[in-house]
Amino acid sequence: SAAVDDGAGRGRGRPRLAVAALALTLLIAAVGIGAVWGRHDHANGVVLSVPRPATTHDAATTSWREVVVRLEQRRVRAFASSSPAMLRAVYAPGSPGAAHDLARLRNLRRAGLRPSGMRATVVAVSVQSRSGDRVVLRAVDSLSAYRLVGPDGRVAARAPARGRTDVLMTLQRVGTQWRVVEVVAAQPTIALSAPSTSS
Repeated sequence: SAAVDDGAGRGRGRPRLAVAALALTLLIAAVGIGAVWGRHDHANGVVLSVPRPATTHDAATTSWREVVVRLEQRRVRAFASSSPAMLRAVYAPGSPGAAHDLARLRNLRRAGLRPSGMRATVVAVSVQSRSGDRVVLRAVDSLSAYRLVGPDGRVAARAPARGRTDVLMTLQRVGTQWRVVEVVAAQPTIALSAPSTSS
């Protein structure tokens, strides 16, 4: 690498490294929560359109895994392309998660950085509850390692892979699409055994 030949150059480099480190921390927090985020190559061609109000049959046949995959894909693409509009399209209006994600994206844009090589995999999705146009899903996903790159494509920082994470995801139907309301860490499931009876 090229040598830095004066103190001024070193001084200019430190703030950039500090900004990159801060942006990396923010992005790991943003994507690591799951909100989905983002992800996965097996979801090509998934359609989120819902042409009529849900019925019992609809609830039984909806592929919630495909819905989650598509939402996570959109979120990752939004960060990768630095697109606030694409990120807003992931969330229901008024979602607290949208405000947090948009703030993280602004920090990355301010630092001139974007994630590259990020891939997420949706391992499993199950319905916890549903009421009308709102559903709570339990999802397990993982996130690949990725890089934060600048406008010139140079790598500013690297983020490690994140293992499987179990989250509860609340979705709201907005028009013809399902969007994210909230994503929180799921409590571990504890299997309870029946007490033994003595003869």
